[in-house]
Amino acid sequence: MGFFVRYDPWCRKCLASLDYFGGKTEKGLSVFECDQLADGTWRLRGEAWTNKAKTLHKSDGHWSLLHGTEFRKGADGEPVLSTTFKFKKKLEPTMDESVFRQVEGGEPPAFVHDNHCEPPPREQTYLEAQENMYGPDGDDDAMDDDVDDVISSGVDREDF
Repeated sequence: MGFFVRYDPWCRKCLASLDYFGGKTEKGLSVFECDQLADGTWRLRGEAWTNKAKTLHKSDGHWSLLHGTEFRKGADGEPVLSTTFKFKKKLEPTMDESVFRQVEGGEPPAFVHDNHCEPPPREQTYLEAQENMYGPDGDDDAMDDDVDDVISSGVDREDF
């Protein structure tokens, strides 16, 4: 058992994470590893965080401190918690892109899927992931073109 940080809400019903790259739900909840510093601050760490820190730190997502047990690595290398995790506190980013501080009060940012906990269509998944990581579609963003090429090609994740 340990502490982890989750970016974005999770479904209260299926407790599944969405692998945006593959467009599939994965059993359990993907999180980032962290260490407690002092006075309610937490430093995120690990390869999965290092790969996403610059873009996620600037985004407007929900950050949560969770307590649970990692039972495997997800498709994108993030630790995945079993479904017995507990929400502890809401977090907010600080000026240091790897440090977050606890926020008093608040409920877990959970929801229930409106599609009966099935993954969304593949194109929708890619577009959501692109916007989450790189902001709205723009003419000057090379990643937009790369993602559009993947969507239109029908290439499966395993082919990368």
